Amino acid sequence: MASTRSAPAKTKKSAASRRLNAAAGKAKQLADEARQRLRLAKAELKKARKLAKLAKKAAKQARKKAQAARKRKPGSRASA
Repeated sequence: MASTRSAPAKTKKSAASRRLNAAAGKAKQLADEARQRLRLAKAELKKARKLAKLAKKAAKQARKKAQAARKRKPGSRASA
């Protein structure tokens, strides 16, 4: 018995191999693009969190100033 494959079988394997390689390449490209989009989204989220933190801090400071102003009596000065 011969252990070699016939020409059509080799061609089929070769074509299937090419298709699989092309699909693998396409999948790798899609994964790379998704990874890049994820990095960009994470960077945007980090910026948004930072801005939210700054806004929260500013609001807290404004509340403290308003509370201090309410505690002071209208006719008196603190350091006069």
